[in-house]
Amino acid sequence: MQFGVDEDEAFHECAGRLISGFADWLDENDLVAEPVSAELLLQYKWLEADGDLAAWPLAHVETFLDGWCPRVMTEYRLPVRLVPLSVASFVEYLDERGLLTPDSPRPSQVRRLCTAYADDYDELEARGVHPVLDEFGTPPDPVRIPGPADRAASAAAATVLADARALATWCGPSGRVLTRTGNLRIADARELAGKLGTDDLDSPGSTVPTGSRS
Repeated sequence: MQFGVDEDEAFHECAGRLISGFADWLDENDLVAEPVSAELLLQYKWLEADGDLAAWPLAHVETFLDGWCPRVMTEYRLPVRLVPLSVASFVEYLDERGLLTPDSPRPSQVRRLCTAYADDYDELEARGVHPVLDEFGTPPDPVRIPGPADRAASAAAATVLADARALATWCGPSGRVLTRTGNLRIADARELAGKLGTDDLDSPGSTVPTGSRS
């Protein structure tokens, strides 16, 4: 389970399986942890360490907890309190599933290291706002990303998209016959102008970028 930074698709496929399995394992064992923390751990291992998702030396776990994770979590205003516990639980999950390399430290060692960071992460979450966001005084309202239905409705209402569809339909699979100079014929230009509700194509010199020549 080792991936280079250029193996984007393979990494995300493997990471997705691991996170899904971890979430199921937490439910099965009635454990409290956050799969998103494990997802960030995998991202760190892939982008900043050796890319080996089955090997978890204490130095890598410590680097993640000591700097990389707090920076990312606070930047995106994600809850951080459960990160150390979640990391320890994820390594235990890997061990139980037989996915840890033989030379990885025991999960109990990883848990001891993670526990040492618990108070720091409690304080980090209590601190609340990232210093950059603090410049706003009151944190800005979150931006809502439109859902698929809203995006589809917006696209359907967009005039430019409707015009593009009308133009494509009017041109047809074979395009339209153009004059020797590459322009639309006057009758075609007027017909298209009527369909698009514009007078831009009323003049004989109007052009359309695609078509076939006469």
